[in-house]
Amino acid sequence: MINDFNSKYARYIFCSNGGTTLKNCTDADQDIATVNEAYVKIAGIESDFNSGSLYEVSSRIGDSTNTNVNHTQAETQYNELKSKHKDIMKMRGELDAKLKELHVTDDSFAYEQKRVFDGTVYTSLIWTVLGTSILFFAFRHL
Repeated sequence: MINDFNSKYARYIFCSNGGTTLKNCTDADQDIATVNEAYVKIAGIESDFNSGSLYEVSSRIGDSTNTNVNHTQAETQYNELKSKHKDIMKMRGELDAKLKELHVTDDSFAYEQKRVFDGTVYTSLIWTVLGTSILFFAFRHL
């Protein structure tokens, strides 16, 4: 059965790529349904998927093989998934911190530095205006 599928699939690929100009290519060779029928036979699934595509058939087979995963494999996959999730969350925290600095949000270090700098500038401006006003008053009225 596998050889039958392989030969039909190879013939389908050969004939589909070259169109009808290739020698000995029939319409059945270019029909994906022929390949699907052979695939359904080797897969041992219901014939009602015959009208579907190879993707539908293979995804259906993939669904049925998932029941064959044993506990040890599932536990291993779960632990790998948990560790990947932990790593991703760590990287996400680092990325969020960097984006806060980049966008200068309210709770970022850059925002705090900007606030301190602005305070220094405004304080210097106030002292300059106050000193100039006192000197002007002293020279003008005294």
